Amino acid sequence: MAPRERLDTLNVLDTVMLLYEIAFFVDKPYLITANIDVADGLANGTVGKLSHFELDDQNRFLGDWLLFPNGVGVKARGKVAGYGNAKGIGREVVPINRRSETVPLNLNRSMHAIRNHFPIKPACSFTIHKSKDGTFDKIAYKYSYRHIHNIWSM
Repeated sequence: MAPRERLDTLNVLDTVMLLYEIAFFVDKPYLITANIDVADGLANGTVGKLSHFELDDQNRFLGDWLLFPNGVGVKARGKVAGYGNAKGIGREVVPINRRSETVPLNLNRSMHAIRNHFPIKPACSFTIHKSKDGTFDKIAYKYSYRHIHNIWSM
């Protein structure tokens, strides 16, 4: 397999969780797939809602801005407040920047490529393990009488 084809078909675990392709939809949830600034709450597994994205004059994707629960991304928001105001982007959203990772293309790791993408993925659904400590406005659960645990509602 040619190196380019290999890079396009790698598992996300092999690309340090940088997806090959991401579909962006405003007002949909996205999961951070890498630690960006743990002290600021921007850690692997944090879920935010896509609020805004930027395109250049040739419609190439420049960046995405996520809305998180209170307390997450406060430091990151402060760093870009002037830029956000100038662009008409709300002060409560956080920019998620591109990240580059070196990815080996063969087993002996003699050939590498650099994947440059955003460390997020759609989070419209995920496992109960990934949802741990998450706060959500709404959830959907597919119930089956075969489930052995009682369902509690608060």
